[in-house]
This record gives sequence, C-alpha cells and structure tokens, in this order.
Amino acid sequence: MPKTIGSTELRRMIAAGAKVLEINRAKVDSLNVFPVPDGDTGTNMSLTIQSAVREMNLCTSNRMSELCDAVSKGALKGARGNSGVILSQLFRGICAECKKHEDVNIKAFARAMENGTRVAYSAVSKPKEGTMLTVARMMSEFAVSSAAKFRDFTVFLEEVIKKGEEALAKTPEQLPVLKKAGVVDAGGMGLLCIYRGFLGALNGEEYEELAAPDAQKADEDVFGDNSDIINLDLGEIVFAYCTEFFIINLKKQTTLADIDRLKEKLMQIGDCVICIGDLELVKVHVHTNTPGVALTYALELGELDRVKIENMLEQNRAMRAKREAEKKEMGMLAICAGEGIEAIFKDLLVDRVIEGGQTMNPSASDIADAVQKCSCSPTTKTSSSRRSRRRRWSRTAPSTSSPPKTSRRALPRCSPSTRRRRPKRTRRICCTRSTTCARGSAPTRCATRTSTGSASKRATSSGWTTKRSSPRAATSRTR
Repeated sequence: MPKTIGSTELRRMIAAGAKVLEINRAKVDSLNVFPVPDGDTGTNMSLTIQSAVREMNLCTSNRMSELCDAVSKGALKGARGNSGVILSQLFRGICAECKKHEDVNIKAFARAMENGTRVAYSAVSKPKEGTMLTVARMMSEFAVSSAAKFRDFTVFLEEVIKKGEEALAKTPEQLPVLKKAGVVDAGGMGLLCIYRGFLGALNGEEYEELAAPDAQKADEDVFGDNSDIINLDLGEIVFAYCTEFFIINLKKQTTLADIDRLKEKLMQIGDCVICIGDLELVKVHVHTNTPGVALTYALELGELDRVKIENMLEQNRAMRAKREAEKKEMGMLAICAGEGIEAIFKDLLVDRVIEGGQTMNPSASDIADAVQKCSCSPTTKTSSSRRSRRRRWSRTAPSTSSPPKTSRRALPRCSPSTRRRRPKRTRRICCTRSTTCARGSAPTRCATRTSTGSASKRATSSGWTTKRSSPRAATSRTR
C-alpha cells in the first residue's frame, strides 16, 4: 500500500506503461480515425514513450529532478505524430511538477497531472474535445478534487483509471467522426493503457502480466467496434502530408516570439499544428499540402534535423486495402441471451453476437448494423453450375429470352387403330386385332360397338379379350 512514489517507482511505472502500450499498439492503431484515418496513433504513442524510456535508462542518477528531466527530454525528442507530441507534453508537465519532490505523494501527483493537461492543451493550436486531451483533462480534474480522500496510491490510480474510462466512453458524443465510425478515441485509449501500466507496476506485476485482464475480453469490449472505419473516404483527408522536424542550433537573433510567429505561419498552410520548445530545441508537427513551405519557414530560425514527411493518403489506402482483403464471402450473426451462450457462439467463430431473447429482442436497426459489421463482401458470386447452365442456354437458343419449358407429351388414347406398343408389366389384349393397349386400360373402355349392338366379351386366363363380329357375319344374320 504505497503512499508515495520515489524515483525507483517512477522508473518502473514509466517502463511498465510503455510495455502495456506496446502490447496493445495494434488495437489502438485500429481505432485511429481522427484527425485523419491513417492508423498510426498507437504506433506514434508507443515510439514516443519508448524514446522516453531509452533516455531514462541512460540516466544513472536516482535523483527525481534528473530522472524527470531525462523522461521529458526523451519524450520530446522521440515524439511522433500528433498524438505522440501531445503525449510528450503530458509527460513534460507531469515531470515538471514531480521534479520538485523526491517523494511524490497523491496530492503532488494530482497536481502533476493537472499541470500536464495544461501544458498539452497549450501546445495544440486548436484543441478538440473528444480526444486524448479530454480524457487527460477529466482524469486530472477528478484527481485534484478527490486526492485528499485517498491514502493508498494504488486505490487512487484505480479510481483515476475508472474516471478515464468514463471519459473515453463519452468521446463519440463529443466528436462526430468517432460516432460515425462507431469507435472511441484512439489517443485516449492509448493514454489509459499507459496508466494501466502505472497501476500494474505499483502492484508488483510483471510486464507480461499487465495486459492479461484485457486479453481475456473480446477486442470490441476493450477497444470498441471499428468495423465502419473502412467506409471513410480518401476525400476526408484535407491535408495529405504529415510533416515533422526539429529545429536545432537556433540563430542568435532568434527569440521565443519568433517561435510563436512560426506557429502562426504554419496554421495558415495546414492544421494539427504543434510548435513547442525553447531556444535550444524546437519540435514542429503540421499536416499540410505544402511541406516545402513549412521547411522554408523553419529554416529562418535555425537548422533542420530528423525531417519526416509521410503521405497520409497512401497510409489510408493501405489500411482500406487491408480491411478489404480481410472480408469474407459469408458471415454468421447470432442472437442469444446470457454470457455463457454468447461465449459458446464466439468459440464457434460466429462473427457477431447480439444480446436478445424473450421480451428483449433487438431492434431491426441493431440487427441491420450487426449484419453490416460482419466484414462480408457486398458482392455475391454465382455458382459454377448456374453459370454453366446459363452458358449452355445462350449457345443453344440465342434468339429467345428465356429457356423453353419442357412440355409433357400427351399419351395416345386407346383406339382400334392404335399400333404403338408401350411395354407394361401387366398387358391386356384389346380389340380383335390383338393390339396391346398403350395405357393398359380396362377392356370395357377399348370395346368397339357396331350397328348391331355391343361386342361380345369373354374372359381368358391371360386377360380380357374383346371379340367383334365381322361385317359379313352381321349382314348374313340380318338376311
């Protein structure tokens, strides 16, 4: 039950936070839709905190001030992307407050979180609610207001994480693009992963065990549903090139006001502008369609270092192509009640499971949304047999619009003039001409009447035989 944390505990917390974020990096990437759907938020945040860990490991001193300076410097030097720069500023603000104490208590850490949020907000040119800034702000506000109630650091962090999860769940309502895609903010999820690492380190857990509770849950339960991200169009990316660089060896005449003016110039040619630093090192991040202009502006202040320009349109195409390749021809959707039955369906590799049952059936809209999220290809393939039948019909009867219907041939009626023989198991001899009846009818139906009356009938051992008098015999009897 630690009441304070020292430099040793802080080392373990930052290293554990980096490990948990790296374990969940791919999942955080999959949630990335803001500010652009390029799928790299988890990667950028992970590389940023790993840079802080490397710089921290190079620090041999156990003094809190030197350790915090190393973490802050490493995070800034390794900051990548919009989310990485914001994370570096959160660490910068936290370390600036923690370095004032050798043993940080709960109230001091709460103030550090508040300072980190303030520094991060000031670094962004146009802060947006519904992002990792919102999650950090709500966590820090709760920490400051409730710090006096806690005596145990682990219990304090548990409650802070719960507040962060509540804030994360509200991000889709604050940012329309998240609600459209049906996901939570990727940066906020990455920040919670880091704080889970902090808590695990204080509980004495090993790095490999820190992500175990989340691994037992479904991906959707922990990271949200991201099935609709693939529907985002390339046209939604207004500024195509993510441009990042450092300005080093600043000119002697450069002032802090010049750095502020550089930030204003960058805002005129792009968005997601971050321009932070001092007269020794300046970190710049901007999304723009003219990266060359941004580099030209920076050269007026000093030298450029570690320039990185990424085509976000190509990143978005690659992400969409990967999602399309993962689609299937057929999906399975189950509606059931109870976690046990739901687990059975998931073990059977059902794509989607909706909770429902008697008196709690899901709506038609819920079912339609689940069907659309089954990652199935919208096109259906015609079977080979159907294609072959259509091909044969097109060759044999090209002039008609539909295949001819096979008409049943009417069976011949039995008559004295019938000459056809149709083999039957039971044969009846009818008529005097010994003609086999094609339909095997009763002899009375095949009898022939003459002018003198009905024909005589007699039974034989082989069947019925009808004998008709010849015309001559009839004439002779008349006479």
